[in-house]
Amino acid sequence: MDLEQVDLPPRIYRALKRACFDTIDQVLHLSATELATRTSLEQRDVQDTLTILSEAVYSCVLCKSTALLERRQQYDRLSVGDPYIDAVLRGGVLTSSITEVHGKSAVGKTQLMLQLCIMAQLPVELGGLASGALYIATEQTFPINRFAQLEQHMKKRFPQLSNMNMSDNVHIVHIRDHETQQHILSYHLATAMLTHNIRLVIVDSIAANFRGDEDVASWDAAARAKAIFELGASLKKLAHEYNAAVVCVNQVTDIFNDTISHATVGGIQGGDPYLRVTACVQKDPNEDAVTPTLGLAWSNIVNTRIKMSRRDTLVPESDIVCANGSETAACNITRTLTVCFGPHLPLSNCKFEITASGIVGLSADK
Repeated sequence: MDLEQVDLPPRIYRALKRACFDTIDQVLHLSATELATRTSLEQRDVQDTLTILSEAVYSCVLCKSTALLERRQQYDRLSVGDPYIDAVLRGGVLTSSITEVHGKSAVGKTQLMLQLCIMAQLPVELGGLASGALYIATEQTFPINRFAQLEQHMKKRFPQLSNMNMSDNVHIVHIRDHETQQHILSYHLATAMLTHNIRLVIVDSIAANFRGDEDVASWDAAARAKAIFELGASLKKLAHEYNAAVVCVNQVTDIFNDTISHATVGGIQGGDPYLRVTACVQKDPNEDAVTPTLGLAWSNIVNTRIKMSRRDTLVPESDIVCANGSETAACNITRTLTVCFGPHLPLSNCKFEITASGIVGLSADK
């Protein structure tokens, strides 16, 4: 901030200019004694100068902070496309933050990601972001056929989108090693987001290149944690600069109950109960206990953590009759979406099912 922008007494301003001061920072970095020596001002004038300049800096910072707070408070929410799930998420996935979705295989994580890619293209008044989406696939190819099926159902739901080719607004990148992943996130993603108006970034999955890359497997714990923090910093920077929703799919690892109950971590038998709660460890004896991969380093980066789980209950043969009259056995699948933690969300959950039209939440009485 230049001295010309501050209302200083003319005598003091001339003294500062004679001493070759051009900005406020140059003056405030000096002590009162040093300033008096260089400007030949009296001690009272020196104190007045420092007070005036300090108040000017404070007012400037306060204005910038207020503007930044107002901009940050204008968080957008990306609707999932279902009223029950949106109610659990208080409107949908939050922008300017990192959301993690974890769960076992075949629970519906990728289905949810595809649905978000479509919803992001909708106008804001319909719960979208009026933007494109970037889908970073690290495990398998993008399921284009399933996406096309969801697109057709969405166009029937919103006829005003019938002329839109939604696949053109989903930009797909396949990455198979950690080095390429970090390079793209650090140097290429920002340009792509600006060029193609992208406000939804999906990484499916965030752990694949940490668990499958041979070079990463040779790292020690410190190198691994550093790489995770660098990855998280890149994603958070993009989320804040472009007010984008960053959603990362995470794999899970099993936790054995005997290990949890007898282990001692930090002097506490069974480990830190807070860490186990935030990891959304299953407490149902009929289900396996699982926790997200990448450990505490990644957990400290994530803003919101969502768990998707399923339970397969065997239905007795006597209760099922096929169309041709024959009896058979089948599984009754119950899927649950659970909010583990989030700065704006209470712990809550919602049952859901996967249909041809996408993920559909179920009311409490179903």
